[in-house]
Amino acid sequence: ARRLLAEGGPSNVSFTNVARAAKVGRQTLYTHWQTPERLLAEAILDEYGGPSAEDVDSVVEAVRASLLGLRETMSEPARGVAVATLTALAFHDMTSRDALHKIGADWFATFNASLRPLGVTCTLDEYALIVGPVFFLVFLLREPVTDALIERIVTHLSPVIEPTSTSTSAPPPVPATAPPPSDTRAPKKKAS
Repeated sequence: ARRLLAEGGPSNVSFTNVARAAKVGRQTLYTHWQTPERLLAEAILDEYGGPSAEDVDSVVEAVRASLLGLRETMSEPARGVAVATLTALAFHDMTSRDALHKIGADWFATFNASLRPLGVTCTLDEYALIVGPVFFLVFLLREPVTDALIERIVTHLSPVIEPTSTSTSAPPPVPATAPPPSDTRAPKKKAS
C-alpha cells in the first residue's frame, strides 16, 4: 500500500491494486480492513518510525533539531504523500484522523522529551507556531524549507518557550478534535 501510494497517489491504493501487488485475493484484504483508507492508515503508521528525542543543551538546539528532522521527514516523497493523504482522508475517515493524530502527538511528545532535561515544556500552541511554517511551505506552497527559514524560526520562536516550574510535568494532551473557532468580531449593531 505504501509503495502504491508513493507511485500513484491515494487513488492508486485500491483493494484491487493492493491485492494484485501483494498476490492475495481482495477478500483477504476485506477480512482485515473494512476500507482502503483503513489499510492505508495502518500501513503508514507501521512504516512511520517517528522522531527520536535529541540530546540538546538549549531550547534553541531543540527547536533547530526538531525543524531539521521535520524537514527531512516531510521531504521524503513517500512520507510527504502519506501525511498529505492522511490529512485529506481525516475529514471523513476516523481511522485516518487517529493515525494523523498519533503522528502529530508523537512529534509533539518527542519535542517535549528533548526539552525536559532543560526544565522546559512546550505548549501545543507554541509547538504549532514552530512547525506551522514548515507545513505551510511543504503542503500548501510546495516549496523547500531552507536553512535560512529554519534559523529565522529558531531565532524568533525559541524565546517563547519558557522554563516550567518542574521538569517532570508532562506535555498537555493533543486534543482529539479541534475546538470550534471563536467569533472575535465585534457584536453587530441593531438597526434602529
